[in-house]
Amino acid sequence: MDVRLQPEIEEMVLDRVRSGEYSSTSELVNTAVRNLLEGEHSAAQRTGRPHLKSLELAEDARSNLEWLNRNRAAYMGEWVALHKGRLIAHGNNGIDVFQSAQRQGINPPMMHRIVQEDRISWGGW
Repeated sequence: MDVRLQPEIEEMVLDRVRSGEYSSTSELVNTAVRNLLEGEHSAAQRTGRPHLKSLELAEDARSNLEWLNRNRAAYMGEWVALHKGRLIAHGNNGIDVFQSAQRQGINPPMMHRIVQEDRISWGGW
């Protein structure tokens, strides 16, 4: 990726690398991006508001689980990508299924690999 900086910012970056504060421009950029993301995350936490994508996924959980309960036998051994209780994609390769869902504009889809459920054994006193 080619990034162009304003001349004064480029000089500031190079000065910080030359002074030994950072070992490379890549380290400085990675640190800046990490700090930006942490700042955004902290700001969301301070407001007490959940991340919107997390909230959306939580709201869809019930309909996705209902779909799994109704349809699991038909997709045994496969990966399924679900969104709002609908099957978006399915197949044996989880990455292909995920990418197929992304191409349809679902990001991220709820991914699940359907496997035979183990019988639960429980012993008590």
